Amino acid sequence: MCSGLVFLLGLLMLLCMLNLALTDSLSIWLYSGRHVQTAEGSGVMEKQETDAGHETVDDTETVEADGVVADEPEQAEAEQYIPPAQENITIPDAVADRSGYVPVQEEAQEIADEEAELLLEQTGYGDTGEGLEFDPLFYPYYSMLDAAGQRLYRQIYANAMQQQATFVPIEQVREDMLKNSYLAVYNDHPELFWLDGGYTGKCLPSGICVEMTLRFNRTVDDLAGAAEAFQAAVNWILEEAGQADTAYEQERLVHQAILNNTDYRLNAPMNQSAYSALVNGQSVCAGYARAFQYVMQQLGIPAYYCTGYAGMDHAWNIVLLDGEYYNVDATWNDTEPNTLDYFNKTDRDFASTHIRQELSRYLPPCRGERYAVESGVEVAQEDILYSMQDYYDDCYGRALQNIGGEVITFDNYLAGEALLQEWNQVYNQDAYAEGYVNQLLVDIGRRSCEINVQVEEVAEGIYCLHHVIRLIP
Repeated sequence: MCSGLVFLLGLLMLLCMLNLALTDSLSIWLYSGRHVQTAEGSGVMEKQETDAGHETVDDTETVEADGVVADEPEQAEAEQYIPPAQENITIPDAVADRSGYVPVQEEAQEIADEEAELLLEQTGYGDTGEGLEFDPLFYPYYSMLDAAGQRLYRQIYANAMQQQATFVPIEQVREDMLKNSYLAVYNDHPELFWLDGGYTGKCLPSGICVEMTLRFNRTVDDLAGAAEAFQAAVNWILEEAGQADTAYEQERLVHQAILNNTDYRLNAPMNQSAYSALVNGQSVCAGYARAFQYVMQQLGIPAYYCTGYAGMDHAWNIVLLDGEYYNVDATWNDTEPNTLDYFNKTDRDFASTHIRQELSRYLPPCRGERYAVESGVEVAQEDILYSMQDYYDDCYGRALQNIGGEVITFDNYLAGEALLQEWNQVYNQDAYAEGYVNQLLVDIGRRSCEINVQVEEVAEGIYCLHHVIRLIP
């Protein structure tokens, strides 16, 4: 981000006085022509050339006792995520209260051997999910599991899709492996918005789990209606983002749409689901992240749900653009005004604020550079002005809305250097008074005012005009 004073104008008029300063800030927007092609194969992320000449990580793997696939010891450290020390985490005041992720809640109930013998006959496996396939580029948690864990994953996913709550695990596993398979399904599939982030497992004294009961939220009572509302909200964003030419531009539009559509509310209903953000418009970090994940998936852009610690339990995203991974924390960008402070950041950028935990530790490290975005203000598309008449109308309307005593403050945004130059000329020629100020003074019953405008470039070719109007009695 570059910062510097560009010019200063002083104008004196009968009605109005203006001090003008232009400051360049924020970043150059970078654009992508393609996104990584999906890897095909056995469920392990394989090295594959993309059309942009980049490669995905070749994950050589071994199996741990809990069913999670771990990195080989000889794998280069550069290809692993290295968590920072928790004592070094410092949360900025502006986002200190923006969290709300609730880790998966599992309840284990011990039962006798005699009771277990009846479960398979009375309960059954439900839908085993045999034949389902999950592309590791879009469903990375699936590929973290060993073969048994993946069979459980398919069974959990298939039964969740059928709203079949209770079933016998298809594999004889202990509680930790059952949890990892459930967690992998939950993290990979934000479209399962009726899944309530927890389950009950009945286990033998030996620790082997013999029955699993999923928990569903209230949308399951009218799932057809909820699914229709969910898809309508998704389609609205897809229609907007689908007009962009590149994956990076689509990512920006999706991020912006979710911020515009969602208010942070700690007590929002079903706030661990994408449904809460996309349909209800109120959520916490989990809802923001799962909404971003799902819409990006629908655009064919890999985006992962990442959980960990950021002062409290927290959730954010990892996105893949042209073979490079980036962190995105939409919740922390949803401030007043919206920012890009936590958009397309590296692990190094996040090292002082975020730590991945649980299975998210095995997601790819984020070291992307091409689409890294400097911190700054995120501007909604509908707020950008493209003509001087739009500017006059916007100033008049915002001034009337923000009257509070003797000082009126508001911001608006101009698109392009040509319009900025026209705006500059208008103020040099005193034409802005006729444009909106004279009528404003008449309507609010004042005779004169003093105007100060500071101009700041908040993105390439987008200029924010900070207005302060002091009314003179």
